[in-house]
Amino acid sequence: MLIVRDRMGLEPNYSKTVSEVYQDVWLRHIDKKWSLNLLADAGITKEEDWPTWVPNWSIPRTSARRLTGWCGGSESLPVTEFKDGELSVTGVSVTSIKLVVPFYKWNTSADQRIRELEIVFSDCGFTSQLFYDSAQIRAICETLCSNNFSESHRPRNSEFPTLQKAERVVRRILTSQYAIFEGINDTGELNFLLRASVTCNGRAFVILDNGHIGLAPSSAQVGDIMTVMLGFDPAIVLRPIRNGTYKVVGEGYCQGVMSGEALLGPLPGNFRIVRKWYTNGTATWAYYDGDSGIIQAEDPRLGPLPVAWKRKSHHSEKRWTWYVNDETGEEFKHQEGDPRLTPTALKEMGVDLKVFRLV
Repeated sequence: MLIVRDRMGLEPNYSKTVSEVYQDVWLRHIDKKWSLNLLADAGITKEEDWPTWVPNWSIPRTSARRLTGWCGGSESLPVTEFKDGELSVTGVSVTSIKLVVPFYKWNTSADQRIRELEIVFSDCGFTSQLFYDSAQIRAICETLCSNNFSESHRPRNSEFPTLQKAERVVRRILTSQYAIFEGINDTGELNFLLRASVTCNGRAFVILDNGHIGLAPSSAQVGDIMTVMLGFDPAIVLRPIRNGTYKVVGEGYCQGVMSGEALLGPLPGNFRIVRKWYTNGTATWAYYDGDSGIIQAEDPRLGPLPVAWKRKSHHSEKRWTWYVNDETGEEFKHQEGDPRLTPTALKEMGVDLKVFRLV
């Protein structure tokens, strides 16, 4: 507790419940970090009096790995209000869940993982007719691995499977080729199955009302909504309950919004978001132009800076942009925010932002 107090300004108070202590840590984190990313640890628990937006760090996560994405954007600014036990956050409602297919306990055997995917694909209505549907095959692969492939890193990371190997596995499962050829022995294909098992463990494959696919916590239900929150990287699944309030179900993956499309629309040309790694072992989100091979720190969808805002020169300009307001002295640095991604700026661009009251 002394370490937490020093870093976040919290004082020990042994009269508080565990839930109240975690709530204080969470609210202080929002205030200090301008981020909602601890929502990745939150969700519905068996304790009825525990707010679903407050992570319960006293129990293990049901899923081993956090999902990756840039839905709400690392540089969008969260708008929060805490009142009467409710945390109000701002974001976009994407679509509702219409089908939930949970993953069961993954066996360490590759053959068992293949059988698991055969069952999930069948329950989702995926058939061998998808074999030539390259876009849907790619979407399935990206969903199963939260789009964490070798190609998603710059430089490429050989520890992760390639998209090509993943597509081969999915096509072979859809056409039952593994049963014909008696199993799998390709290292790249085995790596994809391993990564998919880690990503999907404790989660469910979902089909959404807009026709897209995704991942949600295994506790997700039909009617839950997939949302994007300002200041939160993955998607987040919420459950509408009463009087405009919502329970947090947990983090999610949603095809078509994981690169910020819900806020800014599709990336132009052949751009895609990647994890740019540096020699000191750190990484940042960056934008890779597949045509030119150039990697840039700023989102190509964003226009000119608002009046009075300027970029400040610094030694890490290739990693992040430092924004300064000449009139007010306000500044955003090290991916703390972008003046073009404030709620006001997004509303002016026509983004349908909504306030979600989390209980």
